[in-house]
Amino acid sequence: MRFIKPKPRNVFMDMTPMIDVTLQLIIFFMFTSQFVEGSRTPLDLPPQLGSTLQEGQTPALVVDVLADGTLIVDGKKLAATGLGQQVQQAIMRAGGQADRVRVLVRADRLARSNDINIVARTLAAFGVRGWQLGTAGEVKNDGTAGGGTP
Repeated sequence: MRFIKPKPRNVFMDMTPMIDVTLQLIIFFMFTSQFVEGSRTPLDLPPQLGSTLQEGQTPALVVDVLADGTLIVDGKKLAATGLGQQVQQAIMRAGGQADRVRVLVRADRLARSNDINIVARTLAAFGVRGWQLGTAGEVKNDGTAGGGTP
């Protein structure tokens, strides 16, 4: 009996489609991350030392408090009652568990503390305890701020 040795095959795998898909995903994520940053209301945040958001800690809701007391969520001006509706929707998206909802409150440096307290009371009324106050970051010697929760 004679065994026939199999002929070695040259396996060629075309990587071009995989590279194309990878580049398209990179471009997509670059553009969408730019839109998220661009959609934030420009505010003069207080130059205080703050912690940075860790990966996976993306807030479910970003509430901007302007100097005149106006509340803005997702680019829309809201009253305190409208904020309550937005908080309820965020809780529903979190499976009805208010303790899983993370909120970032970005208050202008000139905003009144009463306006920030209204936001805090609204969040507390719905059971949301995990919220952070956005800051410009640490004050450096030259008077500029660096690294904080945007």
